[in-house]
Formats: sequence, structure tokens, C-alpha cells
Amino acid sequence: MEFFSPVSISPFSRPIKAQLQQFVRLLPVFFVLMSYGALSSSSALSNLGVVYSEQGRLQEAEASYRAALRHAPAMADTHFNL
Repeated sequence: MEFFSPVSISPFSRPIKAQLQQFVRLLPVFFVLMSYGALSSSSALSNLGVVYSEQGRLQEAEASYRAALRHAPAMADTHFNL
């Protein structure tokens, strides 16, 4: 079972609303896995930035993207989203 799918905005992917619903539904699992070191905090922060951006919370999105890049400066998708 796949717990997480990459959040992307693409005409070939599922509609963003469905992706956001999946993200919100799995958010508690996401943070539990992060707390045990099972997930990269940089990808979590980048995905959070996508959610904030889609909600129009652009300052929070930028802060999340920048925090993700502090952890993993080579994340091309995060640079693109920023």
C-alpha cells in the first residue's frame, strides 16, 4: 500500500483537490513517521509548501520551501515551486 504519492501540479496527475484531500487525510501518519525519522523532513516541508500555495497562503508556502531547502539544497522541485 502506498502511503504517500508525490504532490504535483500537472495536467496528467490527479486533480489537485484529490491530492490535497489525500495529504490532509494522511497528515497525522506523516508526522508520526517523521518523528521516527522514517521520512525526510525536507520533503515534508516541501509538500507543506505546496499545500499552503494552493490555499493562497504564499508567505507560509515560501517559508516552508525555504526551510526544506535548508535541509536539502539540491531539491529541484522545491526550487521550481519557490
